[in-house]
Amino acid sequence: MFNEIESSKTMKKNPSLVLPGAQGNWSRAARQVIAAGALLLSLSSAIAQTAISTLAGSSPAIASGNVNATGTTARFNAPAGVAVDGAGNIYVADTANHNIRKVTTSGGVSILAGSIAVPAVPGVADGIGAAASFNFPQSVATDGVNVYVADTYNHVIRKIVIADGTVTILAGTVGSFGTATGARGTGKFNNPSGVAVVGADLYVADTSNHAIRKVVIATGVISDFAGTPAPGTNGFADGTGVAATFKNPGAIAADGATTLYVADTANHTIRKIVIAGGGVVTTLAGTANGTGGSTDSTGAAASFKLPGGLVVSGANLFVADTGNNTIRQIVHATGVVTTIAGSAGSIGTNDAIGTAARFQGPTGIGVSTGGTLYIADTNNHTLRTGAAAAAPTVTNPTAATVVVGANPTFTVTTTGNPTPTIQWERQAANTTGFAAISASATYTGVGTATLTVTNATLAMTGDQFRASVTNGVGAAVVSAIPAALTVQLAPTISSAATANFSVNTAGTFTVTATGSPAPTFSILAGTFPSWATLNAGLISGTPTNNTGSPFSFTIRASNGVTPVSDQAFVLTVQNGAVIGTPPANTAVALGAVAQFGVVASGTPATFTYQWYRSAGGVGGF
Repeated sequence: MFNEIESSKTMKKNPSLVLPGAQGNWSRAARQVIAAGALLLSLSSAIAQTAISTLAGSSPAIASGNVNATGTTARFNAPAGVAVDGAGNIYVADTANHNIRKVTTSGGVSILAGSIAVPAVPGVADGIGAAASFNFPQSVATDGVNVYVADTYNHVIRKIVIADGTVTILAGTVGSFGTATGARGTGKFNNPSGVAVVGADLYVADTSNHAIRKVVIATGVISDFAGTPAPGTNGFADGTGVAATFKNPGAIAADGATTLYVADTANHTIRKIVIAGGGVVTTLAGTANGTGGSTDSTGAAASFKLPGGLVVSGANLFVADTGNNTIRQIVHATGVVTTIAGSAGSIGTNDAIGTAARFQGPTGIGVSTGGTLYIADTNNHTLRTGAAAAAPTVTNPTAATVVVGANPTFTVTTTGNPTPTIQWERQAANTTGFAAISASATYTGVGTATLTVTNATLAMTGDQFRASVTNGVGAAVVSAIPAALTVQLAPTISSAATANFSVNTAGTFTVTATGSPAPTFSILAGTFPSWATLNAGLISGTPTNNTGSPFSFTIRASNGVTPVSDQAFVLTVQNGAVIGTPPANTAVALGAVAQFGVVASGTPATFTYQWYRSAGGVGGF
């Protein structure tokens, strides 16, 4: 066994993935695929501002699994290879689950081929979808019609028809490793771990044979291309064709139809092969020093540690530097190497920008036509993404008008990479300055796109809300126009239902009601006196008589909030007391009883009497 590989972080974390091949050779757990499209990251932005996010799967804190789902509820088990087709579909060699998964750009994970059984069981059956089986598949590549799989421990290359999941053996001899060339069943591999499509051909990193092999897709015929395929012929020599040597090459990628790039894993280097002229092999970056390193530099001055996957995108080559737990960028015209994500020697699961992000044995890498890197973070059992970091933006929430006791919500939409974090802020009515809102029974969702205010009160009217977002790129950004909260209360008439006016006397009565906004008043029905007016809740007027009294009518209070408030009202006009029949003069004998009477009229008809006397010979009563 190759001790350095075995002792790497990746292999130590997943010892089941140190796959022995012929004569004690090894086959590492994760490999890369070629994917079409140019990465839209400029050199400078890729170096300093690459944002890493988790698309699917869950970290070892929850552990591996074999679950089809979306995002972090999905489960992988040591995913190794990644390929992306022109439609944006992502294909993952889920190595220790012995299957091939299909992932959408929104993180939806399904099975393309192989079993979803737990525990996973290896096999070599051809078939459709879940009826097929694999044995530690470590790399995938696609031409948009088919997915090609390095079925490592079966020592064969498999083909999957994307449209229906049909799996067949394309090249190699099942269960038999070796170096023979020839058609399927005759030709042999020894733990093939990397595969790339170039037109009508596949190029295979035949790991334990220390060679690069070529397969004609139409016939499955294997031929030698670079390096001498044999378990004991590893080395580090540039040259043409079989004159070159490799040491456990683990991944391969193509730059169009002219150039191949090889992760020469156990040599800790990245090799370049010009396809024309018999396969001219040179070293693009790194030095075969036996221990590896993490130096960013140019060409041979740079160093890698067990590089496990690579993909070409435009002017750049991106490398999953497995032993360093980093993602590296190489400008393939100059050999300039830069670490764009992760930190050498540090493991973790952090989604972050650049070197603040963390991986654990990343070994497969692909790229979409839109420029997004997809990384098989093997020992974290996740599929990660890498794309140009973008400063956050946030929309304005919409103002809300609700009734007392309602639960208004405010929502914003954010953009940015990484996905921004959100903090809702509030400015209380009639104050200045916004403050962060803490989660409580009143305020929920304070860190999400939607803030909910529970059981709104009148005191909240005039409060303003905005979202503050940040993602580590530049300063925090807040909603430019905050949303105001208006809380309304339906009206209720609270004043008396009767009033008395007097003839020839100016009178007023104020109708009062609760409610927000302030209610307005109107006469809904009945007879309202012609001599009176109702203005802003004030009934006023001077009756000249009491004709028609009492007046019965209905007053309505409304403010746009349901329900309205109606009150039956009675207005009575009083004309005072009038003595219609005065007392008559009365003569009686001395000592007799004299009685005097009067007849009174008027409204109200209940009278209080008070008699007065004027003594004889004395003026005044």
